[in-house]
Amino acid sequence: MPLADRVAVDFITKIASVADALHDAVGHADGQAFDIHELERLGRDVRAGHAR
Repeated sequence: MPLADRVAVDFITKIASVADALHDAVGHADGQAFDIHELERLGRDVRAGHAR
């Protein structure tokens, strides 16, 4: 098998594994939408530009 064919097969495998991980990460983030009650739990006034 020529080197170019081995590199292409390995490259396609790597892309597939990265795509799977990215899909899982985006799906997890989508399922964990920001909950407005999180601000209530902080017990403070949070405004734009307000440093923690």
